[in-house]
Amino acid sequence: MKLREFGLRLWGRGESGARMRLSSITREELLQLGLNQQKAEVLRDFYQRKAVQGLGLPASPIRAQLMEKCIALLGS
Repeated sequence: MKLREFGLRLWGRGESGARMRLSSITREELLQLGLNQQKAEVLRDFYQRKAVQGLGLPASPIRAQLMEKCIALLGS
């Protein structure tokens, strides 16, 4: 799977896509994508840094929240 497809399946498009995924993402989907807790933590940290620095996309804060949810789902 290419990176673009991975991103679309994980957080959709833009801020609204990430918000929708925040309410609908499942552990099974994450496992199908090959996402593990460690990778989710790396992505969360990346998007948190971008949001704090003001250098990321407007979707960075919600993507960081989505990754936090993914970490919780993968930890269960």
